[in-house]
Amino acid sequence: MASEPGTQSRVMFQTKEEEPPPRKLGKLTVKYNRKDLQRRLDIEEWIDGQLHLLFDCEEEEIPELEIDIDDLLELSDEEQRTRLH
Repeated sequence: MASEPGTQSRVMFQTKEEEPPPRKLGKLTVKYNRKDLQRRLDIEEWIDGQLHLLFDCEEEEIPELEIDIDDLLELSDEEQRTRLH
């Protein structure tokens, strides 16, 4: 029983797909400048205090606001004065 070339049947075995071994989670470390972190914390605390004065209520009653502290940190003193006047 000879068959024509190119028409031979192939046998394929299905195997379980091997799952890749679980990856270990790496530790991400970033070195922060302590001075910048303290400055950011001071601004956050100042904003929190001002919101308490403005709304004169408990913290849970203050509306949810989106304040970008990075934008505030990038302002120069002259820009701050211009925007506040």
